[in-house]
Amino acid sequence: MDDVELSSLFRKISKGRINRIPLELAITILTEHFKKSRHLSCQIPLSEVVNELYLRKIDTISGTNAHVLMTGGPRYLKGNPDGCLHSKVFFPVITFEQFRMYAKAVKDFLDIYDGNF
Repeated sequence: MDDVELSSLFRKISKGRINRIPLELAITILTEHFKKSRHLSCQIPLSEVVNELYLRKIDTISGTNAHVLMTGGPRYLKGNPDGCLHSKVFFPVITFEQFRMYAKAVKDFLDIYDGNF
């Protein structure tokens, strides 16, 4: 996937926002996009994709903090059963440059995932 395709996908997702998209939405859209382009019919849970991104330290490399995505968001934090914390803190918005890093990581993961199943 080249930068033109990524840019068009990013613009499509970010319409109405100023050059940023929610990380959770980006991961979901990228996973679905790459699954369609490879004609994968298997269900890949978002948690599995996020786990792989976390293991590859993409959140650290790209400057986002996706650790709370691993626990299910603000509602599942220990000591926060009501989920009163602001979700934008835990589901950060990302720029196009960060989106590109996540896209490469998701694509690489699905290449491996496709080969194993």
